Parts: sequence; C-alpha cells; structure tokens
Amino acid sequence: MVRSPYGYERHGQHGVTERVASDQRKERVAQDNARQYLCFDLTTGRVTDDHTLADLLHSHGMTDSDIQWFHRNAVTFDLFGANFYPWSYGELKRGADGSVRHVTGKTSGDKITIVLREAYERCGIPIMITETSAREDIRGRAQWMDETLDTVRVLRGEGIPVVGYTWFPLFTMVDWAYRTGRRPLRDYLIHLGLYDSAFDSKGVLRRHKTALVKRYQAHMAQLMSPVSTP
Repeated sequence: MVRSPYGYERHGQHGVTERVASDQRKERVAQDNARQYLCFDLTTGRVTDDHTLADLLHSHGMTDSDIQWFHRNAVTFDLFGANFYPWSYGELKRGADGSVRHVTGKTSGDKITIVLREAYERCGIPIMITETSAREDIRGRAQWMDETLDTVRVLRGEGIPVVGYTWFPLFTMVDWAYRTGRRPLRDYLIHLGLYDSAFDSKGVLRRHKTALVKRYQAHMAQLMSPVSTP
C-alpha cells in the first residue's frame, strides 16, 4: 500500500492500481494489495502468521501444516514479471449506498512506476515488464510506448533493475469474450499491437505493418544506461 496525497492506493491483479479515499478502511486496501503477491509469497515461503492474508487463508481451510510445507519447499526466482495496461489503473470510490467500487479511467504510461517500484521494494529481484500495450489508435499506442519506455530509463537511473520489456500483443488479438460470444469474429478484434489485422475482400484475416514497428525498433536500438548503484 502506498500513501499518496489522494489517499491509499491499491495495486491489484495484473498491475491494477486503485486509490481509495483516506477515510475508508485501509484494511481493504492492504488486503487487495497483498492478493496480487500471494502466489509469489507462498512459493517463496514468505507467508507467516503476521502476513496480511494469514487470517483469510486460514478461513479458507489453509492449515499451519500447509504453510510449513511452503516454507520447506520454498523456491527462488530470477525475475519478477509485471503486466500493466491503461485500464490497469483506477480508483476505489464509495457509492451512495456505501459500497466501494473500482472506477477506471484514462491514464498515462508513467503510472507504471508505482507498480514497478512497489514490486521491487517487496521482492528485491530484477523486474521485467512482461506485458504492456494500449487499446488506442496508432498515435495513442505510440504515446503509451514512449511513456512506458521512458519510465524504464528513469527507474534504471534510480537503481531499480528493470531488465526487460515486452509489447503484447505483437498484432491484433481476438478478445476473450469471443469464447462465449455469438457475434462475427471481426467484432472481437482488439487493436493493441504493432501490426493491425483486418479481413480482406475474401474474408481472410491479414496483418498490416503500422508505423509502430519502426518506432519500436528504434526504441530497442537505443541503448539503455546501466542500472545505477543506489
């Protein structure tokens, strides 16, 4: 949980970041924050009786013996992967009925700093951006690319070892909703990649290179400065 001028921020699954007003329950934020790291904490043997989610785990049937098994079989990781998209950032707001809901809105790529700084502070191992892109037109995707890669350079300058970056997907993908949807396939195409896809006159899905390909190549050709020593 990160304290900000706006209240308490929550970084949820897949890099989701939420803010909740400071007059609301901080326990909710702390638990939501901890959930995204639970698999990491279990497999690395970090879950103890004072873990934020210890009571929740026990209430769902996890025993002390189970936790000790994870301690005995703890593993280490070389990298920690983080996914972040424009819709991964939002706010927790209290509705008129008193319920707390997640509200997302347009955000900038530099917000990824919040997730990566926290991940490194918590895990202490090199970070890789394993997925990022934007559901925007070419200009919007270019801006997101520039902002997120500029952020990588800034973080490396701060001594945070961000060692990899993956733009995902490479080309237009089919939305998950297609699995249960009933509309034509073309209605489920999501343009996030460096290549856009469209059906031709014969109904064949074709990939088309966009200006983002050269932009991405230019970024990749630009050498990163070494990670600064804190």
